[in-house]
Amino acid sequence: MEVINVAQPAQVILVISGGIINDEYLRYLRDGSQGWKFAGEYSASKRQGPSSHSLAQLGRKPILKVESNHSQNGVGIGQQRED
Repeated sequence: MEVINVAQPAQVILVISGGIINDEYLRYLRDGSQGWKFAGEYSASKRQGPSSHSLAQLGRKPILKVESNHSQNGVGIGQQRED
């Protein structure tokens, strides 16, 4: 399990890996009462190898890039998501 902290906007992304089929990315935003509110989920397939992720900044907007490789499925494609 890994925690990715993002300062602006205040949020945390919890990465749960170790499953056989998928890595899970759970996003939580800080709400007005200083608690946390669930804000979304992404599941990255890792059937043919682990997924990877990186955090980038586009202006003031943080972007999480998640990649997983599907080339061993015989179709030669990769899966990427930026959010």
